[in-house]
Amino acid sequence: LGRGMVYDELGKMELAFQDLDRVIQNPFFKKVYTGRGNHYKDLKQYKKAILFYDKAIQFNPNDKDAYSGRGACYQELGDETKAQADFNITLKINEAIDHYNRGNNYDDLKQYERAIQEYDKAIELNPNYVDAYNNRGFIYNDRLKQYERAIQNYDKAIELNPNYAKAYNNRSIAYSNLKKYYLAIADKTKYIQLKPNDAKAYYWRGKYYQALGENSKAQEDLDKAKELGYKG
Repeated sequence: LGRGMVYDELGKMELAFQDLDRVIQNPFFKKVYTGRGNHYKDLKQYKKAILFYDKAIQFNPNDKDAYSGRGACYQELGDETKAQADFNITLKINEAIDHYNRGNNYDDLKQYERAIQEYDKAIELNPNYVDAYNNRGFIYNDRLKQYERAIQNYDKAIELNPNYAKAYNNRSIAYSNLKKYYLAIADKTKYIQLKPNDAKAYYWRGKYYQALGENSKAQEDLDKAKELGYKG
């Protein structure tokens, strides 16, 4: 991160972006591009700010703060058309978040069809809403036992974000419900690569191996789960 910032200050943007592209893979630094955009916007260096907002949006198409900041920069530069386009996207993302939250609430209330309707609206407003696809998949999988429809939603979430760990974990559960254990193991393995300290993941991958009669692999995973503190 520090080296990327130095390259940025020196005006070596290609090298800065190379370093920051690696840093942003860490969720802790996911707002680094938006933060740099805000920094340059505050300095009234609007064209440079836009470069960073562009990168933020490239990595997270749902970053409403990046759209809002970029819109403000376009406005300052006199490009009202682009400014309004970004402000409209910001409004749609905010509205989509409202529907997403309502969907979560209906799930808590066990009103699953209404939850799906709210997730549908969120996705209609924001087709890149990864969490909405994941949660709609969860309703189909865990609540309504419609496993194929759940998998379709997890597929879309993973297509939009290939490092979205929750979707791999949830899709592995859907595959296991269909007794497609090899596919369940593949997804659980990907999830473990992303979340290597999740003891429960090792436990369930071990159970999938048991279902296939691969007992040595199963025991290895069950031992690892125990080592990490799983008590299930």
